[in-house]
Amino acid sequence: MDKSKMNYIYELEYQNIGYDLRNAKPHREDCIEMLQFWSKGGYFIVRNHIFPITPGTLLIVNAMETHYSNPSNVDTYNRSKIILSFKRFRQICELCDFNALYEELYRKGGCIFPFPPAQKEAQLADVLFQKAFQRFSSGDPDLTVQADIVSYTIRLLSLLHTPPRPASAVVQTDSTIYLMTEYINNQLLSWEHVTPENLCAALHISYSYASHLFKQLTKQSITQYATNLRLAEAKKLLANTDLKIYNIAELLKFKDSTTFCKTFKKHVGCSPEAYRRTNRILD
Repeated sequence: MDKSKMNYIYELEYQNIGYDLRNAKPHREDCIEMLQFWSKGGYFIVRNHIFPITPGTLLIVNAMETHYSNPSNVDTYNRSKIILSFKRFRQICELCDFNALYEELYRKGGCIFPFPPAQKEAQLADVLFQKAFQRFSSGDPDLTVQADIVSYTIRLLSLLHTPPRPASAVVQTDSTIYLMTEYINNQLLSWEHVTPENLCAALHISYSYASHLFKQLTKQSITQYATNLRLAEAKKLLANTDLKIYNIAELLKFKDSTTFCKTFKKHVGCSPEAYRRTNRILD
């Protein structure tokens, strides 16, 4: 994502088809993603919520939460996308009274609007994505271009007059996945009890079935998912609080701060201290 060319519009795609290496891996960034899917099959994961990829559906993602795509067929994966800064999105919500949507995104990380392809909202959204992409590709990204794209974004958000559907209503392939992710998330402050074996025992499901289904839908093992979720929480605490490293390790129930630092560096690529220096939000 090249943020140097635009002040607050980072990326645009229109019905882009094919594999997306960067977005297929769990990641997080300081922005908002607005997507419309035009292929069927697979899921888009935002923290502990799993949203189905279906034609016409719009999904808004708070990209500061860990997220990634997992389409069934990467070669036919078709989506339109607008990525804009979180700050600009918040200003749009305040200006246009989209506060309920902003609060939902801040709290849950993602909001889905499953419009069928033939529905007028899906078709109009497709037109707006196309116009925004054409404007984005028309020349230098000056303020006029940015303003026009924001205008299309506001019109897109105005289409979403129905309440977003909760994750529990969206995951229809197998409710077991939702129960597992909710169990892991709800146990955030008692991680020593979150093992695949204990999880399956608590939900009365077989380990082999749960492991196979979970990895098929999320591309991660249950253990990897739990570790990534805990590290995502650690990143938030490092960027947004003054908690000491050992306090964060204790809060998230790592064995000790040394174990926390080793785990963090292994998965994130830097020490907790280095991550805090780079991603500090507090003044």
